Amino acid sequence: MKKIIDEKGRLFGVISPLDLVVLLAVAAVALMAYGRFGRDDDPSLGNQNVFAPKTGELVYTVYVPKLREDLSQTVRVGDPLRNNESDTAFGVITDVQRVPCVQTEVGPDGTAVNLEVEGYTGLILTGRMDGSEIDGRFYLSSNHQIYLSQKIYFGTPYNVFAGLFMTIEQAAD
Repeated sequence: MKKIIDEKGRLFGVISPLDLVVLLAVAAVALMAYGRFGRDDDPSLGNQNVFAPKTGELVYTVYVPKLREDLSQTVRVGDPLRNNESDTAFGVITDVQRVPCVQTEVGPDGTAVNLEVEGYTGLILTGRMDGSEIDGRFYLSSNHQIYLSQKIYFGTPYNVFAGLFMTIEQAAD
């Protein structure tokens, strides 16, 4: 009867256990790569390849709930907008609306009261950036996915502030 592991450490005298582990790892990586990137030609599996060429523009609005009034004046149409943490570009600001900064407080009787915060303002920024919509998801041209209500620390040339995406859509033109 043949031994399972021979004197040289090979399984059934043919392959070493280390070689078998390496072959299994290579096969697993190949299967994962196919599952992630190799689905473009099979519509029943859906298009999962986010590295598809991106064409077009996205139009978005960002809500900044609270920013000091003097700092809000430094945010202007034409300013580039970026993610301050990852330095991902979000295109250019095309419109700036200043809205009252409102804070909700609970009164002594338990009712919610909206109070305007003195010295602060809110912003609604509209902008355009390179990117596209794939299967209902929005991607920048750098393959960075963005979401509605995603809180981000945005940066302009003169300011950094927290805000969230209110709307994102494919540009019509």
